[in-house]
Amino acid sequence: MVWGHVITHRWKEMSAETKKKYEDLAQKDKERFLEEKKNAPPSESESGSDSDSKGKGKGKGKGKKKKGRWRGDWCREGVPLA
Repeated sequence: MVWGHVITHRWKEMSAETKKKYEDLAQKDKERFLEEKKNAPPSESESGSDSDSKGKGKGKGKGKKKKGRWRGDWCREGVPLA
């Protein structure tokens, strides 16, 4: 069985009071993250220096993506997934 399925199954069967504990933790973490993001120094792309940004960095149109192995390849080779 795939771990995502196991975790989803456990979450669905969990009681509301047990879920509340984790939902409260998630809310606190979200608030912490937003506060850190608000107080973080600007990144290089936001600082306004355009002299070094020609053709560098991530973006659309950078060329073809390399094809990698994906789950279907393993299935075709007969390797069980779970």
